[in-house]
Amino acid sequence: MSTNEHRPQVAITDLVSYGASPTLAAIWQQHITTLTDVQERSVRAGALDGGTNLLVVAPTSSGKTFVGEMAAASSALAHRKHSIFIVPFKALADEHYELFKSRYGALLSVVISTADWTEFDSDIRVGNFNLAVMTYEKLLGLLVSQPNLVLSCSSLVVDEVQLLADEHRGPKLEFLLTRVMQSQHPPQIVALSASLNDINRLNVWLDAQLVLSTDRPIPLTQHVCDLSGSALEVHSDGAVSSTSLIAPQADRDVLAAALAGHIVDQGGQVLVFRSTVRKVAETASEIQSRLPATGLSAELSERFAQLEDSDSVNALRRCLASGVGFHTADLTFRERKLVEDAFRSGEVRALVATTTLAMGVNLPSDAVIVADTTRPVPAPQGWANQGIEVSEYRNAVGRAGRLGKRTAGQAYLLADHEIEQRQLVNTYILGEVEPVKSRIPSRPFADLVFDVVCAELASTTDGIVDFISSTFAYLTFYEDQGGGVDAVRSAVSQAVQACLASGLVAQNGAQLQPTPTAKVFAASSLSLASASQLAEALERATTTELSRQDLVFEVASCSEAGKRPWPRKRRRVEIDPRPSHAPDGSGAIAGSSLSAALVEQVLTSSQMASLVRARCLLEWMSGKGYREISAHFDRMGAAAARVRELGKNAAWLFETIAGAAEVNTAPTSTVRQLRSLALEARYGLPAELAPLARLSVPGISREVLHRLYVSDAPHDTDGVLDAADEVFQGLLTPLQLDRLRQAIVVDIEESLQRKHAGHSSRAEQVSLPRRLVDDLYTATGGGLEQAVTDALNQSGIVATRVLRQPHGEEDIQVSHPTGTVIVSVTASQDDVRPIKWNKAKEILGAGAGHNPVNYVCIGRPHFDGLAEQCASNIARETGERTLLLVPVPVLAEAIVRISEGALEPAAFADILASRRGLLAVDDLAPDLAS
Repeated sequence: MSTNEHRPQVAITDLVSYGASPTLAAIWQQHITTLTDVQERSVRAGALDGGTNLLVVAPTSSGKTFVGEMAAASSALAHRKHSIFIVPFKALADEHYELFKSRYGALLSVVISTADWTEFDSDIRVGNFNLAVMTYEKLLGLLVSQPNLVLSCSSLVVDEVQLLADEHRGPKLEFLLTRVMQSQHPPQIVALSASLNDINRLNVWLDAQLVLSTDRPIPLTQHVCDLSGSALEVHSDGAVSSTSLIAPQADRDVLAAALAGHIVDQGGQVLVFRSTVRKVAETASEIQSRLPATGLSAELSERFAQLEDSDSVNALRRCLASGVGFHTADLTFRERKLVEDAFRSGEVRALVATTTLAMGVNLPSDAVIVADTTRPVPAPQGWANQGIEVSEYRNAVGRAGRLGKRTAGQAYLLADHEIEQRQLVNTYILGEVEPVKSRIPSRPFADLVFDVVCAELASTTDGIVDFISSTFAYLTFYEDQGGGVDAVRSAVSQAVQACLASGLVAQNGAQLQPTPTAKVFAASSLSLASASQLAEALERATTTELSRQDLVFEVASCSEAGKRPWPRKRRRVEIDPRPSHAPDGSGAIAGSSLSAALVEQVLTSSQMASLVRARCLLEWMSGKGYREISAHFDRMGAAAARVRELGKNAAWLFETIAGAAEVNTAPTSTVRQLRSLALEARYGLPAELAPLARLSVPGISREVLHRLYVSDAPHDTDGVLDAADEVFQGLLTPLQLDRLRQAIVVDIEESLQRKHAGHSSRAEQVSLPRRLVDDLYTATGGGLEQAVTDALNQSGIVATRVLRQPHGEEDIQVSHPTGTVIVSVTASQDDVRPIKWNKAKEILGAGAGHNPVNYVCIGRPHFDGLAEQCASNIARETGERTLLLVPVPVLAEAIVRISEGALEPAAFADILASRRGLLAVDDLAPDLAS
């Protein structure tokens, strides 16, 4: 269909007739006045019907992201199943999550899952959500451990699907989409792509209706400016003319700053894209020097006061005083968020960034300057310059004149001279975007085969070949020019041998079987090489009681830990880091990798890098401040954000090894040690502070939390809520204490609401009376006792409510073949405070005349730390006292699982009769734990 064809316009209220609920239409009408061309086309093509696959291809700023938002929200609300919205970058996931939560939080349970966000993963695994935002890799990992997740998914929105052509991200994304499409009941797929001149049959592979629009509602004028200050101006209709912009400049760096300053002087706002972090910093400083310093607003000053002290923070404060910001991977999340918000508000007039910002964050601007058309990339002999792709340029300049934010956009591409100027016009402005093509043929085939086997999508060579024959790679490469099935079979055979050689995959006749360890590693999206390396580290950890330093060094040696900080160099030669940067060798166990490295006569480059990363990790995990860490790693790539990223990568690896240790029945002490190290690495604090640190309360820095930890004041969530204000004097200001407590309360409330919504939605799908679930979460007193009784009986467990209670605190008696289970039910008065131990222990004095086989206390919202600890102590005793604590959300999960057929009533009755301590969701089905 022609993009210029005239059709009656679809109003927001008309969306109801296309499948949207009136409630959603009313929400959208508050934010969107009219639909753009691509939005109308998508709605007409079936975006809201919950069943039609779409490939939506349109320019940046055309409104295609809202197409995915409409499809995901509509499907989640209409089908009461799950909609999943996947994106390539964590920053983009954060942005979508905040938006979806604000718009749909009252209607839907909205969650997020990325490498940084793991708080909702347990709910996602069991289906307690309606709308989830995830990164590509996170969904892929979740599907390995929870393959049924895709079966309950009604709609999958894939943002930036053109990244199938990305050298590093593409193969995993292609594998993910192939897996989803090959599932028994595939969801609706809505794939969103930037403009493509050649879609290369992507719509055919996705079995999708193609919605193609070239309409850009906000006109964009593009310029290529050289050092003379003159430019070739290319208008939206393709006409080219010459114009003079500014005075001649000495070089491209100065030209970028001068042009940005000129745009700001004219009252505009500008984004400047540079190829490296160093160039970003230099350009921001140059622009700052050209603009007057007007100071910071009160709001910005307050936000700066809430940031942890670092060199980046001081540099930002200086730049922002002149209305100039910079945005790179060297900034922490909070620092980047401050800059983004200041740019959106207009307080920052010029923002300099690396090009990853163009796809990662939605920042509209009057003008965009792309200063570099090449970037340095690793090469055999050091570094080489590589030209950026046309698609990357188009995506960057698409930030100019954003839809709903600006009426027009101006883009400037910089050149050194007139000849290059014309070349850039022909290549980047008038040239065609690269076709989307699969990267599977150019990447290690063993990784793909490893993923297929671990996901149990195929268990034979023939099955793997069949799966790969369903990929985009086969349709667009192997089938036409890559040798067909024979070439795939040959590559699969070699890859299978590599998998077998790793020891992570076993062969039984023709059947290939992943080891439990392999499945854990595949769930973390590790390559075969990295999985093999971690398997060896795990073996060392379980056969030898490795020290803290040993384990940190093992993780720091993995490529997934990252490349920073790097060893210091002198005359381009790496300096042995052991004298000043090696971890304390006194903790290394004889025979460990660390002890070997510390006594090696000559270290390899890899060993030196691992030692530096390990030392940095140990300092971070101990709670040292950014400035103190930077003092040890000056000019070694140890910016605050990089240190935090190293910690998060290490946390992910520690969690992965812990999961593998668990399935290998390693000693409990080893698993506990690994999980504790994971928490320390994630937050840069002792593991006990993780519940407070994960709340990420503004103004509560790592330094503040560490000060709380070493004091006598409580540093657990329950203690912070219950202790008198005076206990925190000198440790927390009244404002900090109030914010911390409020964050704890909100977290508990949101957790209950999320679980309630998820359980209610799942109950409706299996015809379980929703009232039973609702009453568990809302009833109090005798009503809650009756709700628990009704829920147990509905699930096939014989339960009798004791209306007259002569034996004390018993509320319910549960019949079991081994005897009677005595149950007490309670809820905190405000549904936020935890159930205290003195309430939980009352059940132990009840039921004296019944000689029960177990005492159970069911409570809402949860039990406090003392109650959990005492119950755990009782569980370890060999005496006659028995006690099981069951939080209401865990009980609700059990009832829903019984209705779904995932848990036998007798099995849950056995749990109530025999389990001790605190019951968790994973205890309902140990095989679901990950």
